Amino acid sequence: MHEKLVETAERLAALGERPAPEPPDEVNAAMIRNWTQALGDTRDWGDEAPPAMAQVWSMQGLSSAGKDSPAAEILRMLDDGGYTGVLGTNCEHAYDRPARLGERLRATMRFGGVAGPKRTAMGEGYFVTWYESWYAGDERVAEMLFRVLKFRPMASAPTLTVAGPPATPVVPPSDRPPLTIELTPTFVISTAIATRDFTPVHHDPALARAQGSKDIFLNILTTMGLVQRYALETHPDAALAGIRLRLGAPAYAGDTLTLTATREGDSLEVLGTVGLGTHVQATVTFR
Repeated sequence: MHEKLVETAERLAALGERPAPEPPDEVNAAMIRNWTQALGDTRDWGDEAPPAMAQVWSMQGLSSAGKDSPAAEILRMLDDGGYTGVLGTNCEHAYDRPARLGERLRATMRFGGVAGPKRTAMGEGYFVTWYESWYAGDERVAEMLFRVLKFRPMASAPTLTVAGPPATPVVPPSDRPPLTIELTPTFVISTAIATRDFTPVHHDPALARAQGSKDIFLNILTTMGLVQRYALETHPDAALAGIRLRLGAPAYAGDTLTLTATREGDSLEVLGTVGLGTHVQATVTFR
């Protein structure tokens, strides 16, 4: 399987940028309202969409349209090979300008590559990377690097014990007031739905545990949105140029996420911690 996977990845990467499934909706106030309310973002966005929503416009929800994307062939091969678990690990956004209400965005995608097999805490897996861009007409709005871990779930899920609340995260030094978010099951589920992510590990505790997690957990689109929220709450007059983040420990339902930050020139280094340790390390750049 490995040789076929590498050959397929090389073939897909050589194709370069190709049309991606069409975003199912134009940029609209209802989706923005659902997203901001779920994430606790109180900023008035006017006639613009929050930049961190870029990927949300392409999410197909429960539709099967996304199965024809350039990355889908590799993901199907991994599913067929038993690598049925999935976790987002990295996401990088570059923003050219905000999307505006009423615009029908056009998406393109190019395949990046596949790396593995690698031993991870979740089991043996492959890291799959692709790039997606969004255009209003011929004008690029944003570009994204996205990487997931496709892993073979362990034969048995971890034994769960109820021994009180999660450990209180250690809050690192910060030159900005921290933002603390209680990760209730409602928060985890509602933010996943607001980002149009219906991957069951963010909604279904039994399935999440069957894949080696102890509970449902935040999706990477939500973490991206929370990093943006925190950056703009601490710098309300700033304009975003991009966000780069890398995930660490899962942010499980029932835990607490604490975001802290330090400013370095035109960028903000954001750290998000949970009871298990560092959940996210992110760099937010301003214009």
